[in-house]
Amino acid sequence: KNAAIGKIIINGTDVVLVNKVLRIELDADLNIYISYNLFVRKWFAPDYTYRIVVTGQWKNSVDNSIGPIGMYIDNKTFDLYLFVIAYTYKGRIEKWTYGSQNGTVLLSSLPGAKTMTVDCNINIYFATTDHQGLYQFNPLTQKLNFITAARNDLDNPSAIKFDRDGNLYVLERKQKN
Repeated sequence: KNAAIGKIIINGTDVVLVNKVLRIELDADLNIYISYNLFVRKWFAPDYTYRIVVTGQWKNSVDNSIGPIGMYIDNKTFDLYLFVIAYTYKGRIEKWTYGSQNGTVLLSSLPGAKTMTVDCNINIYFATTDHQGLYQFNPLTQKLNFITAARNDLDNPSAIKFDRDGNLYVLERKQKN
C-alpha cells in the first residue's frame, strides 16, 4: 500500500503467459484470476505460487477459445461470470459455478459485444457496437433490459464501469456536441 517500489508476484516465466492476457481480477480472498485466450487461471494468495485452471482448456482450437473480455467473481459463491467474444465475434455471457468443469451459457449471440461490468446486485451490464446500445442482464431471472441506443446517446461504447455510488460511466469513441 502506497509503496514506492513494486513487487513482482507473478512473472512471465510460465509458458502460459506467452498467451494473450485479456483480463485480471481479484476475489475477496485476494486470489488473482487472469484470463487468457483459452482459459482462466487462478493464482492463490498469499504467495501466488499455487495455481489452477478454473475455466476453459489449455488446448489450442477455435472450439475451445473462450477469450473473455469481461470477468466477474461472485465473492459469496466464488462463481465466475465471463463475457466471452467467440471466434464468430458474437458475444456470450457464461457462468462457471465454483468447482464445475463446464460453464453455462446464460445469454448468447450478442453481435459486436465490447465490454461488461456488474452492479452490486450481480446484474450484468454490457455494451455492443453492432446494435449500438447498452444492456442490463439479470442472470437470476434471465431478463434482458435495453438501457439506451448509441445512435441517440452513445457512439461505439468501449468501456463501462460503476462508481461506489452506483453511477454508470461509459467510455465512447467520440464526443458529440
